[in-house]
Amino acid sequence: MNLNRLSSYFILICPEAPSGLFVSSVTHVSVSLTLTSPSSPHDGYELYKLDPTDNHRALVSNLTRENNGMIYETDIVGLVPATLYNVEVGTFLNAEGSFPMQRSEENATVTFMTGNAGVQSPESTMLLISLLAYLATVLLI
Repeated sequence: MNLNRLSSYFILICPEAPSGLFVSSVTHVSVSLTLTSPSSPHDGYELYKLDPTDNHRALVSNLTRENNGMIYETDIVGLVPATLYNVEVGTFLNAEGSFPMQRSEENATVTFMTGNAGVQSPESTMLLISLLAYLATVLLI
């Protein structure tokens, strides 16, 4: 078996796209994404925001693969409250001078909407109600 030919074969093939992309949590200004790494060789991920009005792609971040784990998590911050977002995640393979950087031909996509800035979570609302009830009890005694 010619290992040089085998390694060239892997470098020339574009990496697969990640799979299992989903939103693990969302606030009014950020989102946490979780994805499953592809089995093909790759060095990292590229995250793109797509403008829902014209599908213009803007690179959000270029993340280097930190370990060989199959699950990868990342956050996107600085989002606008109450806004619909489409996010694409693709993989890249950088052959370090041997060949140009390779990118996945297809990307995983997820759509989500950020929360309203003025809306409180149910937990914080219940805490506020409990605090007000306690204060009313203390003040009435």
